Amino acid sequence: ATGDLKVEMMAGGTQITSLKDNVTIFCNVSYSQPLNITSMGITWFWKRPMFDKEVKVFEYFGDHQEAFRPGAIVSPWRLKSGDASLQLPGIQLEEAGEYRCEVVVTPLKAQGTVQLEVVAPPVSRLFPDQAVVKENESKYMCESSGFYPEAINIKWMKWTQKFPHPIEISEDIITGPTIKNMDGTFNVTSRLKLNSSQEDPGTVYQCVVWHQSSRTSLRNNFTLTAAPHNLSEPEKTDIFSSHWWSISFIGVGLILLIVLFPWKKMCNKSSSAYTPLKCILKHWNSFDTQTLKKEHLVFFCTQAWPSYQLQDGEAWPPEGSININTIQQLDVFCRQEDKWSEVPYVQAFFALRDNPDLCQCCGIDPALLTVTSGKSIDDNSPKSEKQTPREHSDAVPGCPNPSCPPYLEPPPATTSTTPVLRSQPPTLLLPLQ
Repeated sequence: ATGDLKVEMMAGGTQITSLKDNVTIFCNVSYSQPLNITSMGITWFWKRPMFDKEVKVFEYFGDHQEAFRPGAIVSPWRLKSGDASLQLPGIQLEEAGEYRCEVVVTPLKAQGTVQLEVVAPPVSRLFPDQAVVKENESKYMCESSGFYPEAINIKWMKWTQKFPHPIEISEDIITGPTIKNMDGTFNVTSRLKLNSSQEDPGTVYQCVVWHQSSRTSLRNNFTLTAAPHNLSEPEKTDIFSSHWWSISFIGVGLILLIVLFPWKKMCNKSSSAYTPLKCILKHWNSFDTQTLKKEHLVFFCTQAWPSYQLQDGEAWPPEGSININTIQQLDVFCRQEDKWSEVPYVQAFFALRDNPDLCQCCGIDPALLTVTSGKSIDDNSPKSEKQTPREHSDAVPGCPNPSCPPYLEPPPATTSTTPVLRSQPPTLLLPLQ
């Protein structure tokens, strides 16, 4: 301070705000005489962490004011009462650093500094891994997205009715590396592998996420449902010994059933082969019906995914695909672009590809593992090398006419995930009156 002119900043010297918030950096001016805003000057400066060079953000002198950062403003109305706080709409991660408020009331000058930290809390969601097809084995994925800074802690807990006190799980957990998004935030996924035959039905599992941007942890639960009882080898031997005649007759009956009713008729396969999309819709109960919705899958597969620019020259075909490279490139794209609500639907095509019996039931030829690829091909290539689209008559189940599926509105955002948007220029924030 100089003379009777003083500047007071945020107590503690540090102010924390969340990404994309409209932040007000506090600066209060005290003067022994009434302030005349037409004869005083306010200048705000900003300096990046680890840099010495300051950048002017906003200045106010009499009837002149200029914002060097879009949307920056000091309210003249509040300045009359000594409030020289700087308002910045839509704060970004890269705008963290030291802010200096300099006040001039000729011939006096006073200034104060404050450190601004910009954080982004994670959005956490828990869901089963659709790609797992092993018997008695399941995987659960705990995804945290859109957080900053990078440091984050994820742990798994469980408890049962007999032992209600939560205990931490230390085995069969794989937590991947953090992935940086285009806006500077991070994503990370932790996977828990379970063997349902070795776990008690009704066991509650919990993913706990800790991050410095949140005062409390984020917790997501799921409960293990009852699994079929697996007999021990002595039990199996005793049952077989006492009932081998019944088993023999049942075996003969099954052989006759297979001879009289081929597999193709048992799965009600139609005369024309299904597309991968139609196969999933036709056998909907074979997938995670609690997480997936048919109308969302149709919209993503026929409207959204074909427009995505995938790596390795891949392009998603509207009828779906079981080509491993096409599915993998779509999965990578959705994760990198923070389209987390679409990832479970991509996993459905992984699950279809890993289920050869279902592919055979739908009449999907194994050769389609390479043919049903959406890889872009130069128009100068021979016509025979291009992908042959399905006939429109092979419609999606429940579709009223050959032109289906109709255009669907994008599915509403769920509470389980909030996509992280790319950085956008901040909008102008008008002074508060």
